[in-house]
Amino acid sequence: MNLWKLALPVAIMVFSSVAQAEVSKDPKLLADGLFRTGLDFCNAASKKSRSDTAGARADFNEYLSHLERAKTIYPELMRENQFAKRESTRCELVQDNIARAEAMPIIEESLVACSEAKNALRGEPNLATAKEKHTQYMALRDKALATTPTVLRVGSVAVQLRVCDRLEEKISLVQTNQNRTIEMSTRTIAAFQKAADTCSVGQDMLKNRSNNLEKIQAADQLLARLRQDQQQANKQATALLTDQIVAKSAQQQIKQLQSSLKRCQSQVVAKQEAARKAHKADQLAAAEAKKAAEENIVAAETAPDGVLEGGEVAHMDASDL
Repeated sequence: MNLWKLALPVAIMVFSSVAQAEVSKDPKLLADGLFRTGLDFCNAASKKSRSDTAGARADFNEYLSHLERAKTIYPELMRENQFAKRESTRCELVQDNIARAEAMPIIEESLVACSEAKNALRGEPNLATAKEKHTQYMALRDKALATTPTVLRVGSVAVQLRVCDRLEEKISLVQTNQNRTIEMSTRTIAAFQKAADTCSVGQDMLKNRSNNLEKIQAADQLLARLRQDQQQANKQATALLTDQIVAKSAQQQIKQLQSSLKRCQSQVVAKQEAARKAHKADQLAAAEAKKAAEENIVAAETAPDGVLEGGEVAHMDASDL
């Protein structure tokens, strides 16, 4: 009896060892055990996903390693083991959460670049900066989406990205408008320079005070052409000086040309008026001289024979005869 009591525990241990040896040879049980061990890493990754992205990723990679080894041992694990199938689906959601947590800082950085691109288009647009920042935004956006497309499910991310995507069209439009205004600015500056050249000719024409009628008439024609050129230039300048797209340097140049032309025109007009008055005075003086000469001729022709030069009349006595 005592021998039996002693032999029973030994027999149980032997039977247990044999049973365990048999179990360890069953691929289903081996795969299940390996998967459950990996599941602990998945659960740990889920807890860390919000506060420690790097740690969560490391734990999840451990889970994936266990999962792949389990599937290698028993390829039918996911089809036959409902527990493994259900838990692996849950862990896929954990992986999405980790990926979103990894992608969000990239998304936030991309939105900062987008905001900087928008700011570069306000007021006087800085196209170079806008293009650079928008290119940076697109690269970061693509990187985030490559990490996980599910980042679009976070809050208003999808809406913000659509707005930023449309910024490319706005940049293109601003580029077109800027090219147009640059062309218009060039034409306007050329128009002012043409008017300035005309005005310079007028100044040279009237440099030496001249009462010559032909020069006055030529100056009249020149002033008429100058006013026409000035009117055309001012018309173009009015739109440019109120257009925010036009560079301030171009607007400043136009203002300087306007001021210079106005000053030149005033000088030419003043000289023209002085020449006209001088010509009129010369005409009046010439007319008065002519009238005086004609009166002298008439007086000489109608004067008595005894009138001597100087207007004195000699009286002769009888003794002089």
